[in-house]
Amino acid sequence: SHDPEEVSKVIDSIVKPFPSIDFLLIPNYGQIAYVAAALTLAKYSNCRIVGICHNNQIASYYILQSFSPVISQFLAVSKWVEDVLSQKVDNKKIKLLYPLTLPKAHTSNSNENGPLRLVYASRLTNVDKEASRLIPFIKTLVEKKLHFNLDIYGEGPCRYEIQTYIDSLQINNVSITMFGNQPHESVLHAFSRSDIFISLSKNEGFGMAIAEAMGTRVIPLIMRFDGGICELVKDGKNAILVNQCDYSSLACKLKELSKDRILLEKLKDNAFDQIKPFQSQEYFFKKFREIALSCFQEKHPSIPESKILRMDPMVTKLENIFQKVKKRDVEKVNIFGGGIFGRRVIDKITKSGVEIGCIFDSTPSMINNFYKGIEYKSPNEINSDYPIVVCSIESNSEIVNFIQMKQIDRTNIIAL
Repeated sequence: SHDPEEVSKVIDSIVKPFPSIDFLLIPNYGQIAYVAAALTLAKYSNCRIVGICHNNQIASYYILQSFSPVISQFLAVSKWVEDVLSQKVDNKKIKLLYPLTLPKAHTSNSNENGPLRLVYASRLTNVDKEASRLIPFIKTLVEKKLHFNLDIYGEGPCRYEIQTYIDSLQINNVSITMFGNQPHESVLHAFSRSDIFISLSKNEGFGMAIAEAMGTRVIPLIMRFDGGICELVKDGKNAILVNQCDYSSLACKLKELSKDRILLEKLKDNAFDQIKPFQSQEYFFKKFREIALSCFQEKHPSIPESKILRMDPMVTKLENIFQKVKKRDVEKVNIFGGGIFGRRVIDKITKSGVEIGCIFDSTPSMINNFYKGIEYKSPNEINSDYPIVVCSIESNSEIVNFIQMKQIDRTNIIAL
């Protein structure tokens, strides 16, 4: 739900019957979860909130900072996250705990005489993930005449650009397949059929997909970033690390491993061994229990519900986009982005009398579904019949660029 008060009612229904039991509320990243948890906290003294910072998007730090009055303890998933978070909240309340990476049923075997098997699994967005770097990455490998297969998993605004480039290639000894979004288990099976996991991100809070790949005996290839899993791996021993955008070094290291399969298998073993200490459920839950108990040693935050609702930083963005639509004085618009923020925008502008034509969304599972009778359509169907309201906070600029690539004039786009 995109309504925090509705979500809070569900949490209330779980907490209310057990007044003598302590409840630790763990909101996932996002304003809705934090508002909902905080509204429940305001009603029940047996509740506490732990704020988990598990990514590198600056918006997540602002959310934690905004809700810090209701958070008893903060949990950072890397030393880098701990450092950034300590600049925004009380660092005495921050605890470091690397994520738990569970052992996987399948591990990668050797592929002695075949092509180098590469896998990429991430959101296809340039927000942190820098997905469009796949294009120069592939281009460099082709120029180096590397014999490789590349499987790409994920969806997002960059998919069209990447697919268009791949379709334009005419090459031998190379197989590149885009699978889109797939169930988690399918992605793990893909890891077990691979040699090297590709990460082209500018930064990561930790890098769970990288850790999961290592757990299937796959070498991570990482454009080096601050902190996260880069705190735990070493170039040439259990990982391949190159500087940001250093495609030439990246290609040379892959070519070396393609020629030296003994070294390739050794690095795969080392990657697998490196992640093992972080697969101990006993250690992880012992540390997490200590963090949970420390939350209840903190005094129950007494914050009125009216103040909690004002903590939501999405409200300002919502009002901003609403005023831009209102200023246009239009009767009908189309929406790009039908997620939580998009649905809140739709609720607000329809109450003011503006009609919604359709919702464009890049999530395949949403296509042909409806929200309040409004159909979700593929971004490939985008047109200029009505002004397009971009309803995304994190991917705002890349969505605007995508729409302009579809020959829509910038004056017909309403965005933050």
